[in-house]
Parts: sequence; structure tokens; C-alpha cells
Amino acid sequence: MLHHQMYYQKDLTQQQRKKGLAIKNSPIYLSVFLLLSCSTLKQTNYNPITDLPKEINVRYGTDVISKEESALKIAEILFIEDSPNTNFDVYKPFKIQLIADGKVWDIEASTQEKNFKGIRKTYHIRINKNTAEVLNFWVER
Repeated sequence: MLHHQMYYQKDLTQQQRKKGLAIKNSPIYLSVFLLLSCSTLKQTNYNPITDLPKEINVRYGTDVISKEESALKIAEILFIEDSPNTNFDVYKPFKIQLIADGKVWDIEASTQEKNFKGIRKTYHIRINKNTAEVLNFWVER
């Protein structure tokens, strides 16, 4: 019986040592985990207002808004809808370009470069060329 008690005591001592090592190493594991978590947060800093979605939908065989003029008219309608008391003639000509491999119209209406008296604003809108979906819309002051 004494031999069995010694063996059991020896086994408990080994388990306690392992627990002690686990407790001693836990701050190391915790700090490694936190460092990895923080680095992935930096990489996924996505702003739904100004950043394009990761995937641009293409549903139709033909683009709904294939012409620049159509995109400009739609953008002007949406700008006026957002700010009905603003005279957008002051913002013209709008800047327009295709981005995201030619899938998205990026339109900007700004008073920054014009001789404009008052609050300077820049309106931005991004429209999916294929589906006419508004992807982003924001105003910078």
C-alpha cells in the first residue's frame, strides 16, 4: 500500500508541475493571441460609407448604366434628393471616372476648385455600372 501511495503522490506532483507550467506560460499565450488579433483588426478596417464592397455584383448581360451621361444624370438626381436647397449648377462640371476594373462609376461634385463663397462641400457617389445600385454616398465638408 505504501508503494501505491508514493506512486500516487509522485503522479500528483507531476500533474501539479504541469499545471504550474501552464499557468506560467498563459501570459505568453495571451499576449501572442492579442498581438495576432490586433494585426488582423488593422487589416479589416472596412468603412461601409467610403469603401467599395469586396465583391461588385454583376447580374445582367448588359450594363444598366453604360453611358457616362446617364451616370451623371442619376448622380445629379440623387445629389438634389439629398440636398434639395443646394444649387448644384455651382458644382458642375462633375468629375466622373470608372473604377473597380470598369464596374463602378465614381462621381464627384465639388466646390473646392471653383470661386465659391460659402461652405465648401464635396459630394461623392459610386454607382454599380451593371445593376445601377448605389454603392457609396457621402459628403465631405
